[in-house]
Amino acid sequence: MRKTIMTMLLSLAVVTVMAQGKAVVEKMSAAGLKLDATTNMEEVEQQYKKNQAQWDKAIEWLSTHDLKGIEKGRHPIEGSTLTASVEDTQNASVENRQSESHYHHIDLQVVVRGVEGFYLLDHATSEPRDKWREDVIHYNFDVEKATFRVGHAGTAFLFFPSDWHVAKVQTPVADQTLRVIVIKLDYVE
Repeated sequence: MRKTIMTMLLSLAVVTVMAQGKAVVEKMSAAGLKLDATTNMEEVEQQYKKNQAQWDKAIEWLSTHDLKGIEKGRHPIEGSTLTASVEDTQNASVENRQSESHYHHIDLQVVVRGVEGFYLLDHATSEPRDKWREDVIHYNFDVEKATFRVGHAGTAFLFFPSDWHVAKVQTPVADQTLRVIVIKLDYVE
C-alpha cells in the first residue's frame, strides 16, 4: 500500500512538472513565439516551477509589445527586475563571435526580424577558455562538432547554463540583418 501511494505521488509530481513545461509552450505560442526544437524542456519545467512569476512577466512583455516597432535599446519589464534588450544587428562568421554560457541566468533570445544562426557547443570537445567573469564564461570549441541552428522570425531560444552557445552567426541567407530581443531570466538552483 505504501509503495502504491509513493508511486502515485511521484506520478502526480511528474505530471505537474510536465504541465508546467506545457504551460510555457502555450504561453509562448499565444505570444506568437515558438520554442526551438533544441530547447531542454526538462529545464523549462524545473525553472518555470521555481520562478514562475518572472517567466510570466517576460512572456507577458513579449506578448504585449510591438516587437518590430519598439525602439532599440534596453527596456525595463514593469513589475520585475528584468530588462528586455532590443538589438538591431548583423550575423557574422563564427570566428568573429564569442561562445558563452551563463552561470546565474538563462538567455531567452527571440528572433523578431531576419534569420539568426546559432551554434550549440559539444561539451565533450569544448573547454572553458577563461575563468568565470561575473556571469559569463567563454569556450574553445570545434565548430565541426557543434550543432548549427537557424531561427526565423518568431523563434525563441532558451539557453540554460548547460547550453554553451554562439549567437548571431552567419546563415546561408543573403541578408544577415536581424532584430533580436534578449531577456536574461534568473537561473534558480
